[in-house]
Amino acid sequence: MNSIFGSWSLIAHKLNSLLIWRPDTPSRSELESLQKFLLTDPLADADEVPLLKNDEAIREIFKDLYVTRGQLIGISGQQIISNEIGSHSVCQYISMQLSAAASTYDHKAARGTRRPSNIDDQNQALQWAALLTGRPDLENSDVEYARQQMIEWWMNSVEGLSRRLTDLPEAFRTTRFGNEIKFVENHALALKPILYNLRGGASSFQDTIEHLGRHFAWDRGRVLKWKQSLDSLAGLILWLPAFQHAHEYLHAAFPLGHERVDHLRSLLLAAMQNPLSFLNAQARKEFDEKFLEFKKNYIDCYYALHEDALHVTGTSRKNDPKIDPVALRNLDLLSKLHYTDKSYLNRVKLIARWMQRNQCALPLRDILERYPRCYCNFNPCFNQQTAVSVSQINAIIQDGIDYFRSVLRKCRHLILEELSDKPAQEESSIQINALLSDGPMIPLKPDTVTLLNAIILKHPNQFLAEIRKIRKTDTRTG
Repeated sequence: MNSIFGSWSLIAHKLNSLLIWRPDTPSRSELESLQKFLLTDPLADADEVPLLKNDEAIREIFKDLYVTRGQLIGISGQQIISNEIGSHSVCQYISMQLSAAASTYDHKAARGTRRPSNIDDQNQALQWAALLTGRPDLENSDVEYARQQMIEWWMNSVEGLSRRLTDLPEAFRTTRFGNEIKFVENHALALKPILYNLRGGASSFQDTIEHLGRHFAWDRGRVLKWKQSLDSLAGLILWLPAFQHAHEYLHAAFPLGHERVDHLRSLLLAAMQNPLSFLNAQARKEFDEKFLEFKKNYIDCYYALHEDALHVTGTSRKNDPKIDPVALRNLDLLSKLHYTDKSYLNRVKLIARWMQRNQCALPLRDILERYPRCYCNFNPCFNQQTAVSVSQINAIIQDGIDYFRSVLRKCRHLILEELSDKPAQEESSIQINALLSDGPMIPLKPDTVTLLNAIILKHPNQFLAEIRKIRKTDTRTG
C-alpha cells in the first residue's frame, strides 16, 4: 500500500491538476475496532444505543485517519490537513483546494504551461538561482559563479542535510515530523537528477533553471515554502547535540523536592513531547534558555544536598586524611598469596563499599555540568550520612600489610635461596627486598606476587607452618 501511494505521490508532484487525499495508515487497535464494529449484527439487539455509539466511534476513527492525520498531495508537496483546515469544514477545505488546483491548471493551460517569456534572459535565471540558494548576491554575479554556488548549495545544504536526517533521535520519529521530512525529501528527490546534470555538465545553467522552474510551476511561493522547511530542518540538525544533551540530562536527573527546579524539569520534558515545534528557531532558543536555567538551579540544589549528606566526617577539606591508594593496592596484591589470611582485604572492601555509598570527594560541580548525578551514586531522595573515618580504613590496610610482611619474613631464607638459584627481574627483586626489610613499602607489581606464589607452592609445608604460628599468636593477642 505504501509503495502504491509513493508512486501516486511522485505523479501528483508533477501534475498541476491532480490532488490525492491520502489517509494515514490505521494502527492495529484501530483496525481491530473497525472489524469489531463492522461485524456487529444490527438485528441481534433491539437496543439502538450501542449501535449509535458504534457509528460514532467509527466516524471518529475515520475522522482521525482522513482529517487529523490525513494529507493532501499535489504538485506543491504534502499538506497536513489538520494544520491548514482551521475553522473550515472538511467540505469547504476540499472545495478550496480543488478550486485552487483548477485555477492553477487553467492559468497554466492559458499560457501553455510555458516558462516566463523572459526566462532566457540571464538576469531572470540569476534571480531564480538567488531564490533557490538563498543568496541574493547571485543576482549580480556572472553565470559561471552562480552555477558553482548552486552546485555547492545542493551538495552541502540539500544532500548533506538528507544524509543526516536518517540519524535523527528517537524523540523526532513521529508521524507529523516524518511528514515534514517527506515534504522536503520529495522535492529533493525530484530535483536531484536536474542538479546532477548541472554538476556533470550535461545541462547548461539556463536549462537547469528551466527544469527547476517547471518543477515548482514557476511559483516563487512554493520555492520559498520548501526553502523554509529546508532551512528549518538544517537549523534543527545543527541544534541536535544540544537537544540530545538536554534530553539525556533531564531524564537522568533526580526530582529534588525543590518547587522551581522540579517545575522547570516538568516543562522541559513536556516540550520534548512536541518535537515538531523545534523546527522554529525561537522555540529552540526558548528551550535552551529554560534548560540552562534548570541546569544551574539543579546543580546548586543537588550540590548542597550532596555536601550536607556526604561530608559529615570532613573528608572534603584540604588537610583531611585520605585513603592511601598505594597501600590499598599493595594489600590487594598481597592478598593473592596462597594460604594467607584474606580477612584484612575483605574488611577493607566491605567498609570501602559502605563508604563509597556514603562518602565522596569527587569534583562534583564538574561532573554535574555533564551528568546530573555524582559518580558516587548519591541519591538525594535518601539522606545518608557517614560515620567511619578514613584513619580507621588506613589502619586496617596497614595491619594487613604488616601481617603479610611477617609471614614473608618468617620464610626469608627460603625466598632468598630461591632468588639466588633463579634470579628474578631487577624490579621484582627490589620489591621483594623491600617487603622483607623493616623499611617502608614500595608499590608492588603483579609479577612480584606471581613469583612469590611460585616459591610458596614449591615449599608449601614450611609456609603453612609459619602462617599457622602467626595466626595462633594473633588469636592469643586478640
